Amino acid sequence: MKKLGLFVAVAMCIAAGVYGAWPKGGVPSEDEQEIRALENRYAAAFKARDVTTIMSRYAPGKELFVFDMTPPRRHVGFDDYKKDWEDLFAAFSGPVDEYELTDLDITASGNLAYGHNIQRAAFTAKDGSKFDLTVRVTDVYHKMNGKWLIIQEHVSLPVDLASGKPDLSSKPYPRRSCSVASQRRVATVMLSELTLGIPAPKANIADRIFLGTIDAGHESKTETLTEVKPEIRKGDQL
Repeated sequence: MKKLGLFVAVAMCIAAGVYGAWPKGGVPSEDEQEIRALENRYAAAFKARDVTTIMSRYAPGKELFVFDMTPPRRHVGFDDYKKDWEDLFAAFSGPVDEYELTDLDITASGNLAYGHNIQRAAFTAKDGSKFDLTVRVTDVYHKMNGKWLIIQEHVSLPVDLASGKPDLSSKPYPRRSCSVASQRRVATVMLSELTLGIPAPKANIADRIFLGTIDAGHESKTETLTEVKPEIRKGDQL
């Protein structure tokens, strides 16, 4: 379980925005840039309620497969999903008051690529009421005849299992930035726990809880954090 916690620690630290210290680096490939341009055109089309342009980013025919957040369970084929979009704008016939596509991340390899993003839209319904929604979107792209198109899409939002209610705002968990000092503490934890099986001296409780190496609220698991092992202090210089 310790090793699992350490892997979670690294993943959460990266997700929390450590890019300033461990930069992702590199310029997006030409394929990635083309896909980003595709998503930019989609965003403009969404604001304009332009279903034809929206659908131009999807593969034609039956190759397209979509899990949307609304019934039915799935959409198979271009025409089926096009109707889903038409139904959306028919239900909210007023203007798209606000729209933004953020956190776009794309990875391309050969003629396949995948990406994910967060999309927020504020609509006006037929009766004049306002509706604000934030969803998570994952796409799989296929390059066909030199053109990137979406062949699979999954649109979702979080659900509170206790109440059974969806989180329409899809709120992220509060984040705390990982400083260089925090990264060093994490490195110390990893080295000491993986190689020597003992806790690091300077991994404070807040950092350990945040980085996932211990469970928040379980104080019994934090007792070893106060132990000082002089022979491990060298790890602070990593």
